[in-house]
Amino acid sequence: MREPALTAALPAPPEDIRDTDDGRSARGGLNGWIALVLALSLTRAGPARAHGFAQPYDLPIPLWLYLAAAATAVAGTFVVMVAFRSAAPGLSGYPRLDLLRFRVGRALAHPVMLFLCRALSFAIFVLIVVAGLIGTQNPFKNIAPTLVWVVWWVGVAYVSALVGDVWALINPWRTGFLWAEALYRRLGPGRELSRGRPYPHRLGAWPAVCLFLAFAWMEVAWPGGEMPRNLAVAALVYSGITWAGMLVFGRERWLRHGEAFTLAFGLLARFAPLEVRVTAPGLCRACPAAPCAGRDGGCVGCYACYERAAPAEREWNLRPYAVGLLGDGPVPRSVMVFVLLMLSTVTFDGLTETPAWRGLVNVLGSLPGVELGPAAHRSPGGGTLTVVLSLALVLFAALFLAVYLLVGRLMAAAVAAGPGPAADRRGAVELARLFVLTLIPIALAYHLAHYLSFLLTAGQLVVPLASDPLGFGWNLFRTTHYRVDIGVVDAKFIWYTAVTTIVVGHVLAVYLAHVTAARAFVSGRSALLSQVPMLMLMVGYTMISLWILAQPVVAGP
Repeated sequence: MREPALTAALPAPPEDIRDTDDGRSARGGLNGWIALVLALSLTRAGPARAHGFAQPYDLPIPLWLYLAAAATAVAGTFVVMVAFRSAAPGLSGYPRLDLLRFRVGRALAHPVMLFLCRALSFAIFVLIVVAGLIGTQNPFKNIAPTLVWVVWWVGVAYVSALVGDVWALINPWRTGFLWAEALYRRLGPGRELSRGRPYPHRLGAWPAVCLFLAFAWMEVAWPGGEMPRNLAVAALVYSGITWAGMLVFGRERWLRHGEAFTLAFGLLARFAPLEVRVTAPGLCRACPAAPCAGRDGGCVGCYACYERAAPAEREWNLRPYAVGLLGDGPVPRSVMVFVLLMLSTVTFDGLTETPAWRGLVNVLGSLPGVELGPAAHRSPGGGTLTVVLSLALVLFAALFLAVYLLVGRLMAAAVAAGPGPAADRRGAVELARLFVLTLIPIALAYHLAHYLSFLLTAGQLVVPLASDPLGFGWNLFRTTHYRVDIGVVDAKFIWYTAVTTIVVGHVLAVYLAHVTAARAFVSGRSALLSQVPMLMLMVGYTMISLWILAQPVVAGP
């Protein structure tokens, strides 16, 4: 994850990266300066040993012991599940508390409150575009990079997973199209802005997969990803694609299949404790997005149905964490690939900041005719280094998919070799699609572990940049002299938080996989056999994740 602008909150950057209106501020130079400031501020702590942050911290016990303990915790969860498998919950339902029964809940869900939140979100979107296009192009002094990389991508992901699907409510592209539809109906009563063409079933969520991969490339490989103008242009291009999709297929259909962040934040929100529910199944059969009723006849998480329902048919529930990940059956192939892409991209982002990756780049750079040093990264488009990062990103995602499909094949083989009934025999891809949502806690845990220090430190940049969002020397709220407190959390706290979240995430994934298997298979033996390959996958990924986080951060070449 790139570190965004550090404006007046930190000392002025060196001359070679201070004013870069030509858009060639090297990602390595910006990140290197930030890492240098953080490291110099905390030199008393010793040599750097933890990857998730630039502050140095010595692990109190050998790393291999951490890895072994974490792997044991994950495997131990499986043993406990097996020991008590007869009591495994079917979870056909779960405890819920409807917040709309209370005055505070009704006030928070009031249409006026919703309108204000949507208007604020749309205003921030406009600010990002305006700041990027006409503001200073020094990412240290422009608010656009901070809003995009810190507040939106990291912050909204955390809120979606830990609170609820706020993105479905404040999505500025959805809001803009809603307003355009309302205006169009006023100009031509009875007419609809959307053409309402049938969405091709074979497309699934593949448009969202492609757009999310492009976004991941911007985050990891694009050398101009910090530059405000580049971010503004990318936002406008994505807006055109999104609104065109809504215009052709309908607002909710495109949001469900083609809007990458509706899908990403919506998947994370399945873990969250808040849900919207519609109790009238008839609405779901006429849903503009797709038939969306669950096996209990209720419609969960569909805001299209929620907005069309009568007040007596709406619920805004508080529920246990993670129960939303226990789906009704196998997800589409495209959604399976999307989940794996979310996992692979954040893992690859962490890997590119380790000495192992630096060593690989140095080896490639030593080959005849290959330039991977600073000169290559300053060249238009980033040169050979960008090509290497781009190819590695795609290959890493393909590797994740291949490994997971292999696990699905092993699951199918294990069940087929067991004494279970013929009804338990399922194909490898079907099993992979059935269990992929149980990996969401792992994606959330790694996102939290990898970006927590970044959010807590860089998130403070909103304070000074709010007074001068365009970098024109303003001081609207008298906060431009605010200095980022890089000691708001120390390295020890970050490391233990990372270890805890990753282990807990994998433990939850094991539990969800166990419950999913108990619901999916007739035979308890089949459910048990299917989980052995999944356990191997989760134990291995736990150790890899902790190893990456334990590596010292290195600057780009």
